[in-house]
Amino acid sequence: MNCSADMREITHIHSTIFTLFLLLFHLTEYGDAGGSIQGVEILMPPSHVALSGDLHVQIASSSFPPLLMQLSRLEGDSAQPLTTFPVYPVARALKMNSTVVKIPCGYFSRGGQYYVLVKKQPIGLKNMTTPADQDSSVITRSLDVRWPMPQLSLTPENLQTYPERPVNAILEFPEVMCPPKADTPASAIPEFWLELYYCGQSLLTCDNSETGMNRSAQVLYSEQVRGFPGKRVLTLRCELFGLAGHYALFLRPTATGIPLVALPHTAAYVKVSNTKSTSKHR
Repeated sequence: MNCSADMREITHIHSTIFTLFLLLFHLTEYGDAGGSIQGVEILMPPSHVALSGDLHVQIASSSFPPLLMQLSRLEGDSAQPLTTFPVYPVARALKMNSTVVKIPCGYFSRGGQYYVLVKKQPIGLKNMTTPADQDSSVITRSLDVRWPMPQLSLTPENLQTYPERPVNAILEFPEVMCPPKADTPASAIPEFWLELYYCGQSLLTCDNSETGMNRSAQVLYSEQVRGFPGKRVLTLRCELFGLAGHYALFLRPTATGIPLVALPHTAAYVKVSNTKSTSKHR
């Protein structure tokens, strides 16, 4: 038996349990923002867009005591830690009494309520037995992370029945700059359906809502989309546009345990005629 290895494992387990307990205790006592560490201040934006880039957290201090930073996401009624790491200010930061910590983009894989917690780093196991004594040495900030918004279009914009050229559906998430972390659970990655409908002579037949779709609207084409592709171009066959009238292309979220009302959705519309056509986008 390797006693040294066992002790390191026990220390790691105790540290993880302590950090999680401290976060839950602190949120219960102070709500989603509050607490203080003497001589330490943190500045961060109140909101962020999922997968849009690193989150920059500025820490100002004249002494920079040993600190830990933790990122958590609200899952149901509890905050689930995503990552915990020590804060190491560079030499230049010590002179300027300020440093910037970057939380990697991939941790923000989905929209929701996140928390950034900064606390003094415990030294030894004895500090881990008295979390109530350290609650005043914790800073917690809430972060509202919204879903990236999609852009959907159909080209060309002017269509006749049975167009000579294929029609392209272009789906983009222009705010997305990185993929989720490699160990992100599948449940945290949303899924969508891209669906083409024939609406007939009135757009009122097609309504981009869960309850507004008229049963007479006909699904001509569907394809599943997983996650947030930077840009995806789909070719729609010309025979799909064989009737004059209105067509709608919907991006709809799939039920994956994530509230559907929170997920992004959008639509693009085109009118097909035997002579000249017009296009609308929403």
